[in-house]
Amino acid sequence: MTVAYQCALCGSDDAQPESLPVDWEEYLRDERDLSPPGIQWQVPLCGEHAAEYDHLRKSYLDRGMMDDETAQKVEGDADDLLDRLDLDRLVDEQ
Repeated sequence: MTVAYQCALCGSDDAQPESLPVDWEEYLRDERDLSPPGIQWQVPLCGEHAAEYDHLRKSYLDRGMMDDETAQKVEGDADDLLDRLDLDRLVDEQ
């Protein structure tokens, strides 16, 4: 049986779970009181938001190769995206 997920950003149906980087999970725990997962948190996202998320995640992982100003912007953009997530829609992949 296929499980239908809702996008953690807009609520649309048929979202696909994306992995949550460790740094981002720590941010959500510290800033938004996300509870520890059973195994690993996944972020269900629709096609539109998955592209935005993937681009930002890649930029975030590459921020060590950026100048300080650009790296700070990427970190701020990541924080903004994480603050928009509906934590009730996250999936604990057990």
